[in-house]
Amino acid sequence: MIWLQFLGGLALFMYGLRLSSEALPRFTGAGIKRLLPAVTKNRLCGAGVGFVLTLLSQSSSATTVMMVSFVNAAVIDLAQALSVVLGAAVGTTVIVQLIAFRVTRYALVLVVAGVLALVAARRRRSRAGGQALTGFGLLFYGLSLMVATAHGMAAFPAVGAGLAELNRQPLLALPLALAATALVQNSATVIALGMSFALHGELALAPSLALVLGANVGSTTAGLVSSLFASREAKRLALSYLVAKAGGAALFALLLGPYVRLVELLSADPGRRIADAHTLFNVVNLCLFLPLIRPLAGCVAHLLPPGGEEEMVLRYLDDRLLDSPEVALDQARLEVLRLARLVQGGMVEQLSALVHAPGGPLTARLRHREQVVDFLYRSLNRFLADLGRGELTEEEAARQVNLLYVCHHLEHVGDQAIAVSRLLNKLGDAGVKLADADWDALDAMHRQVRGNLGEAIAAFAEEDEGRARAVVQGYPEVLHLERDLRYRLFAQLQQEGKLDLEGGTVLLDLLAALVQIGQYAVNIAQVVLGMI
Repeated sequence: MIWLQFLGGLALFMYGLRLSSEALPRFTGAGIKRLLPAVTKNRLCGAGVGFVLTLLSQSSSATTVMMVSFVNAAVIDLAQALSVVLGAAVGTTVIVQLIAFRVTRYALVLVVAGVLALVAARRRRSRAGGQALTGFGLLFYGLSLMVATAHGMAAFPAVGAGLAELNRQPLLALPLALAATALVQNSATVIALGMSFALHGELALAPSLALVLGANVGSTTAGLVSSLFASREAKRLALSYLVAKAGGAALFALLLGPYVRLVELLSADPGRRIADAHTLFNVVNLCLFLPLIRPLAGCVAHLLPPGGEEEMVLRYLDDRLLDSPEVALDQARLEVLRLARLVQGGMVEQLSALVHAPGGPLTARLRHREQVVDFLYRSLNRFLADLGRGELTEEEAARQVNLLYVCHHLEHVGDQAIAVSRLLNKLGDAGVKLADADWDALDAMHRQVRGNLGEAIAAFAEEDEGRARAVVQGYPEVLHLERDLRYRLFAQLQQEGKLDLEGGTVLLDLLAALVQIGQYAVNIAQVVLGMI
């Protein structure tokens, strides 16, 4: 029965933390994104933003994920984001301080207030506030169950032996807490566990403080894991945060004796000592690394230099943004624009070079970019489909559909670009010789198609209906160029020796592919004009 109560309390605590952290993006919406660039220019202000965001959610992981997203979107730079996540670490100490103040007695009051707010709320932000209150209530109630049963848990031989070993070798608690935090993805959970045993005298102060250090380092693993399949900037932020936390923890571990004596002077209460130790570490760590943010960011940038080729990673999307449709749609749009730039600049604009140098490295680069395009297309479709399963306003649903349409057409443009490259290579392999006038006509058609696609993408990026109408109106010129060149090719086919049949067929397929790219540009323009 004791095991069940303890594990039930732990489950409620973790679920409460999850509820409150999920409420953050819903509550802040896109407003924080607009404020961040100006506010975080000052390091102290950036740390303050991180503190407030994490105070609302009690999850530095949620704040870190949000900052990774904004760094990827070039909303803020790496140094600005690092100041926010260092401040977020201080924000996580508030929940531990509240625990030490014995606010668990008000847990059920918070649950009742939160549920009533959820039932009465009609707006998304009001429901997010109710969810946050409910989460806080559940985590406090879960902790009260854990504390009540901790002494009974320590009576079990395995648990008692483990606690005794930690009391003999305090620094063992550091790697154990690091691993446990990496597993549950929240440092407050692990610190609350240690506090439950410390309040009954089962865990001494030295191992409790080592546990605090390990939990703080372990809290960086959420960012590291999420950055594995993210961009290089995301990896830099996650690595910078790890270096800052691990560096501070190593310093405090070396000075564990003085650390223990200082905390003993602050309070005689076991729970308050752990809370004070957690706050002290994060405040000192913030003071140590805040002045060093720029050098740290520079060192990490040297460790992870920019890649030479387009990365097959998501720069702007994270599933944890799905709880905030407004922010999620903004980020999805940025990912679609990245896809558009890759298709336009990395594929369509490169095709003319293949006319004079078929095959070789350029063809290999185009194939790699096609793989990146396919990856982005699949990822965007999944992300937007998952977003559509949630609660969207009519305007948000329309934006979602528009992004899906544009994404779909861009992927097909990439396919046609690869088709054109293969056909040009085939011409080269076949040794087909075209007259200069034919190459000039083909080049003119490519320029027209390329220009129309660029204008369509610019119209989408800027929501410019005038440019979109110009794309639609310019499409007949593409058809005119295609018709003239096609007639010229037919005439040459009728003249024996002017053009072989195989070469003529390839050229007709080439014209068809270019026309299709022009049609997809028109389709994108029609999305901007609201014609879908």
